[in-house]
Amino acid sequence: FLRELKQRFNSTTSGSAERRLFRQFAQDIKNAEDQKSYVELLNQFIQDRSGELNLRLNATLVLAEFYRENDMIEKAEELIQKTGFITEDKWLILGPFDNTDAIGYDTAYIPEDITHIDLNANYDGLNDKVRWQKSTDGVLNGYVGLGNSIDWCTAYAFATIVSPDKREVQFRFDSDDQGKVWLNGREVFTNPNSHDAEIDNYTFPVTLKQGKNTVLVKVCDEEYGWGFYLRITDKNGQPFDDLIINNPPLQQE
Repeated sequence: FLRELKQRFNSTTSGSAERRLFRQFAQDIKNAEDQKSYVELLNQFIQDRSGELNLRLNATLVLAEFYRENDMIEKAEELIQKTGFITEDKWLILGPFDNTDAIGYDTAYIPEDITHIDLNANYDGLNDKVRWQKSTDGVLNGYVGLGNSIDWCTAYAFATIVSPDKREVQFRFDSDDQGKVWLNGREVFTNPNSHDAEIDNYTFPVTLKQGKNTVLVKVCDEEYGWGFYLRITDKNGQPFDDLIINNPPLQQE
């Protein structure tokens, strides 16, 4: 069976077909009697596929999911931190705000060119006052979930990155549904479309300055899923190992 699995890896294609294969592989791991062999195979696959970054990323996510579901949380988080995602625990979230009739996309509920946030400030949210809070999505899988039981809402997410030098990088982003991204107060991406979020669906170049950089994301939900992915890589899709993603402050800076 492992030989058959290797053949599937060797013949896989990119895009949605590849993701379906890895989702099936994740199910295979759960059902397998010899889970240790699967884990060894995945680890070897990740090491051997250093030049095939999409395959390596998918294999890493599957292995991290296996670790999480088997209470090996530290191993799972260690893997995810190497993928280039700004993970769920690094974001501050503000919302929800109104998105009735899709008004949120063009409505600035806060100054959207901000490079500093006030943790003590209150804003007029959808139903009540809201303030910046740490992300409540505790599953580190790269997808920043903003809510499952609420529709037609808008939210912001804020994170900071420290770069050792001025650097050309790629942001790899997608959101469910419409989304916008600002880097250091400048709008660098807009997505006016409504669809499920896919890893690396939109790729665009940005320049990190030396030192602290701020990232603001806005996501407008219609129905069902609500969240986003944001990954930072070089032009070839390779994550950096010297960028520091700051933990969000617990009190006003």
